[in-house]
Amino acid sequence: MSAQKFSLQSRQAIFTALVAAKAAGESELGSRRILSAILRTAAAEAVCSRANVSASELLESFEDSEAPTFAQCLLRVEAELTRIGHSFGSAAHIASVQAFPVSSEARNTLAGIDALFEESSNEPVTPLHVLLVLSSEGAIASKLAAHGLTNEVLRAAVNERPG
Repeated sequence: MSAQKFSLQSRQAIFTALVAAKAAGESELGSRRILSAILRTAAAEAVCSRANVSASELLESFEDSEAPTFAQCLLRVEAELTRIGHSFGSAAHIASVQAFPVSSEARNTLAGIDALFEESSNEPVTPLHVLLVLSSEGAIASKLAAHGLTNEVLRAAVNERPG
């Protein structure tokens, strides 16, 4: 699936997840980093709000106590970018980010998104679509559901409005 198939908000979230994974010193981009970035999008925050789910508590439940938090990673990156006179997401920053391996579970997520969309479809892949596919992964599904973001809630949100 082409990156152009993803909405701007989805591409930005995945880029942010990649940057956070690199800043954390991880060897590959995993589903949890993607999830953390997707949950920070306006679309996911809106779904959390409508479902009376605390987005901050949900995000906290996915942080790994052994690794730097998503926010810590982004602060490190922003400090380094400021030091060299760039800003997060600027053309210079984007150009400096090199290819990075993707974990097997993240590859499965991308395959799930591909299965959800046909190449001929004109509909962009939104953060809610990514979240819906992530919600089918066992451990992620359990934690999301425990906070009230079930597969059914996410499916309804995807069908209700673009996000």
